[in-house]
Amino acid sequence: MRPLLGTHIVDLGTLYYVYIGLMAVFCTNAINILAGINGVEVGQSIVIALSIIAKDIANVNSGNAESEYNHLFTLYLLLPFVGVSSALYYWNVYPARVFVGDTYCYFAGMTFAVCGILGHFSKTLLLLFLPQVFNFVYSAPQIFGLVPCPRHRLPKMAVDNPLPRRLVSRLRQEVDPDQRSDSSSEGSPANPVVDGDAVGTLSGVHQAISTAMMSFSKGKGRRTKRSASGRRSRSASAPSAHLSAYMVASRTTLEGARPLGLAIVRLYEFLGIADVERDDQGNMISVNNLTLLNLVLVLRGRLTESQLNNCILLIQILNSLLAFFIRYRLSHLFYF
Repeated sequence: MRPLLGTHIVDLGTLYYVYIGLMAVFCTNAINILAGINGVEVGQSIVIALSIIAKDIANVNSGNAESEYNHLFTLYLLLPFVGVSSALYYWNVYPARVFVGDTYCYFAGMTFAVCGILGHFSKTLLLLFLPQVFNFVYSAPQIFGLVPCPRHRLPKMAVDNPLPRRLVSRLRQEVDPDQRSDSSSEGSPANPVVDGDAVGTLSGVHQAISTAMMSFSKGKGRRTKRSASGRRSRSASAPSAHLSAYMVASRTTLEGARPLGLAIVRLYEFLGIADVERDDQGNMISVNNLTLLNLVLVLRGRLTESQLNNCILLIQILNSLLAFFIRYRLSHLFYF
């Protein structure tokens, strides 16, 4: 572009203020959109902050007074931020005792925006936000109404049912006498699953099963008590080992989806980043909710909440390494 423009410097003027405004809006909402499970909001913020800190430490003694001031300014903001966020992460990671909401997400996003704008590394900051950028682009069909968007797009929590099939069948028959006791032989899975959505639909049956499950698990074993030193026991809040809780991708119907939305879903299916359900005629009837959390579950299968959180943090760490590679090895292609 430089030969075409005939200059090495382009004065954006008022457009620069539009750019930094969009940067602030994007950073705050990017953290807020990639959220929904314990630890993921704080975890991704810590990884991004530590990546920026590493960059600042590596460049703080560059010999340029202005550059040194910018790096020190960023360090002064992010070091306390990492300290506070680390303490919060300890209590927010599964099983969470403290929960974050819009307040922390907006605070974290604006902190990064201020550092990127006043520290003059907004392009590097966008590289560190590539998972959030992908999550936004991937979610765009639902965000812009091309595909039906439910109020909550979080992954669903499901529980492996440890009860014997005969006991499950008997409980269902007690609640619904018309239920055939031999229904388990009609193609039902060998290991029934209690789904969070089904609990609300068949409350009578599933409430009885859930009560029996809790009694069954308590009879099989006891949770670990707090140690004599009074340290916090995380297992005291964790589900029993006999009730294997895991997360699966939530879905949305494609009824009422616009033609452009259906075309994008077909493209996602072709690329292998969407799980589309079809009827007997081959028509698309549902798809997983279009978020990075659900996509990881589609690609990896069911995961516990801790495993899903660790996957997202691993993606964030690998992206930071990619961002540094682009910044310091391919800078001649992306930086002017």
